Amino acid sequence: MGHSLNNDLLKVLLNSNVDVLSDISFRIEGFKSVDALQLENNDKKSVFAFGEQQFLNSKKSPSLLTDKPHFDPSGRLFIKLPVTADGYKLGEVVIVINPEQYITRIKENFITLLWIFPIELLIGFIIAWRISLYYSKPFEVLAGAIQENNIEGNHFIEVSTAYKNEIGLLFSGYNKMISKIINTTKILKYRSNHDSLTGLLNRYAIEQEIELALQDEGVESHVLIMLDLDQFKNVNESIGYVAGDELLQLVSHFCLNYLPKSACVARVGGDDFFVLLRKYDQQQAVKIATTLLSELSDFRFVWEGETLTVSASMGLVAFKPFEYTLTKLIKTTDAAFYKAKSKGQNKLHVHASNPSDDESRLSEMKIASFIKEALKGGPSRFELFAQDIVQLQKSRKKLVMKF
Repeated sequence: MGHSLNNDLLKVLLNSNVDVLSDISFRIEGFKSVDALQLENNDKKSVFAFGEQQFLNSKKSPSLLTDKPHFDPSGRLFIKLPVTADGYKLGEVVIVINPEQYITRIKENFITLLWIFPIELLIGFIIAWRISLYYSKPFEVLAGAIQENNIEGNHFIEVSTAYKNEIGLLFSGYNKMISKIINTTKILKYRSNHDSLTGLLNRYAIEQEIELALQDEGVESHVLIMLDLDQFKNVNESIGYVAGDELLQLVSHFCLNYLPKSACVARVGGDDFFVLLRKYDQQQAVKIATTLLSELSDFRFVWEGETLTVSASMGLVAFKPFEYTLTKLIKTTDAAFYKAKSKGQNKLHVHASNPSDDESRLSEMKIASFIKEALKGGPSRFELFAQDIVQLQKSRKKLVMKF
């Protein structure tokens, strides 16, 4: 206030005509808190006075002659300021301010704040809530997708967003990760269920299919065939294992192209194959197996100018759901296969439900396995028995026949 009035007060000190005094009075009236004002020159002579003179007279008290701002007993604030021009003091002004107006204004502002603050707080809360939704909603969507992912079924949920910022990058990275997981899982699942050489199902996968067939209610019959290439060991030994692998691949593709599309074909050993014909009866399966043997016998394998013929032996077992356990069915099929092998090459043996034949064949198989173990060094062993060779008669007597 003092700085804003400084130029006007200088005019009064330099030229105190009526117009100047009228202007300064008008200016001071604009300050509602000013109760009185007195301007003095350097000779302590009053040049101009405004407002209630009673407050100005009180300044003559010794306690009010200080240059520092101070309050009188009535609560008015007295401020003494120099009036200067270019760094020179030309006089001084005493301003008496009534702080009641400021206190009233503070109270009014405080009451206003009491009303405004809760509203601003509510608005701020709403804005913060909306902003939190804006930023947290994408993460909730992403967390929900992660929780709903079916890892065992290799089923994952992709997420999408219109954001092009870090959230968009996060969603894009998540979708790329999910895509890699799906593709990698498919590859691993395929490798775990298929033979690496031929691409056919492996033993684990075909046993799972057989288990399903054994529990397939409402189906009258299924058929399991065991197939083995005759003299395949000779192929490996004569022209090499590379040729043997090539032959296995060709035979596998040949069987896949010939057998029904619904057939499950698996390689379960070196040259051992399983064929599962679901919902086929024995008569239909025998017809398919017989024709397949005939076609395989006409198959020619050429390797480095050498032509080899191919034949196979098959054991066939027709079964009903819940008729066998998995282990029992495989043993029965194995027994039928060895029965075919005993008949010679390119033979098919169809299992007949004769318990004595089964037991006899299983006994032969056990004995054969024991012999193989003994020849390889265990755990079965040969036990040798010896009998002394002694002369029954110590002297020969001539036999004389009399007539």
